[in-house]
Amino acid sequence: MVRKDLLSAHGQQREEPAINAARYSPNRRAAKWYYDRGEEFYQTGRYRRAAGAFAKSIRRAPGSPMAYAGRGLSLARLNRSQRAVRSLERAMALAAEAGRYDAPPWLPQAAYESGRAYERLGQFYMAPRCYTKALDLAVDSGSTATHEILSRRGGVRLRLKQFKSALQDLDRSVALVPDSALAYFNRAHAHEAMGDTVAAASDLRAYLELASSEDPLRTETTAHIASLTQ
Repeated sequence: MVRKDLLSAHGQQREEPAINAARYSPNRRAAKWYYDRGEEFYQTGRYRRAAGAFAKSIRRAPGSPMAYAGRGLSLARLNRSQRAVRSLERAMALAAEAGRYDAPPWLPQAAYESGRAYERLGQFYMAPRCYTKALDLAVDSGSTATHEILSRRGGVRLRLKQFKSALQDLDRSVALVPDSALAYFNRAHAHEAMGDTVAAASDLRAYLELASSEDPLRTETTAHIASLTQ
């Protein structure tokens, strides 16, 4: 399961963003004030108000990747996927132009949420690029749940029938966190697609051990294991 706030998953103290909205605005105090309000609203789950505050910061600081990232993350929480993607992609582009990616946790999370938004839109072919960017940005961010990003990218690659790449991602995810039922479930299907039914059955058994007793896929999975081992 993906946590509500991926990049605060380990409870680390939030760092002051290295890229600040005020840096880019002629009206620095106003841009900073709206940015701070947006961040406060976001952290307390008031995503609609957060999106509005970040939008006001953007109007005063149109070159700020952090304000775009904040608005995009807020919109993603509101399931406004198309608008979220536009803001998050803009955040990435502005950060690249500035040559600055040293602002955890916002930018790694922005890349991750872009991938999630593309998935919700059914544009699966766009998601792996975003997850790859999230992994690249999160190398030095100890609070990043890398296994979750790998699991998401592996699942999307499985949908896209990129079985070898999917298996590599899911292997890494399971190695990092060996009690993820979903990772085992997806990896089983990657193994099966590549013709390794023994490994597929083994992963499905691991999935059954870890999954909830009320998981609706349990009966189907049990039957599938039987078919794989006949």
